[in-house]
Parts: sequence; C-alpha cells; structure tokens
Amino acid sequence: MWLRAAKKIAVARRGSSGTASDFIALSSTCPHLGCQVHWEASHSRFFCPCHNGAFNPEGKAIAGPPAEAGQSLSAYPLKIEGGVLFIEAPLERLDNQGRSLAPPEMPYAGIKSGRFLQGGR
Repeated sequence: MWLRAAKKIAVARRGSSGTASDFIALSSTCPHLGCQVHWEASHSRFFCPCHNGAFNPEGKAIAGPPAEAGQSLSAYPLKIEGGVLFIEAPLERLDNQGRSLAPPEMPYAGIKSGRFLQGGR
C-alpha cells in the first residue's frame, strides 16, 4: 500500500530559526471554486486565476470572491523532528496501481515534493 498527500499543498519558508514556525503550509486550492492558486512573488501573494482571488502570504483572502466571502486558504500544522519538516495533511491510501482506496486521513507525514510515501496504519 502507498500513501500520498490528498491535497496539493504550498510550503514556504519564512524564517531561519530552525523551528516549524519558520515555515507555513497552505492548501493550494482556492476555497471559492476549487481552482489551483499559485504564488506571485512580484505581488507577494497567492493568486487564483479563475476569478481573480488573491491571498496574502499567510493565506488570508485579500481580493476577489474569496475576500468577499471571508474565505482563506487552509493551513496545515507543522513540526520538525530530526531535521525533517512534517506536515499534518490529509493522506489517501493507494493500491499498487496508484488508485485511491479510502477517504483521506490526517496523520503527520514527511512529505517531500510530490513523492509517494510507503507505509500503512
């Protein structure tokens, strides 16, 4: 069995103290209609091209329909153990062909850039 992140997550480094607070992990899915947001460094914001939604670096909506509705990007808890950043994020179980087996769970997992994690619960 394999596990993978059930959601696309944007992780950004904000500091260099060596603690989890140096990072932020946000959903990269706009809460308005589910489109994918992307980071615009020139404007220091996450932007959703579907309806011009914009979010500040902490994920709070600052423009477009998400701001009007008071919606923000979901944030995920973080911890560091043994120098590895762990994200508490929904994981989905996959069979050997990569097909989803069950609804997402919320265990901590060291997620590295889209790689699959082997294991089970």
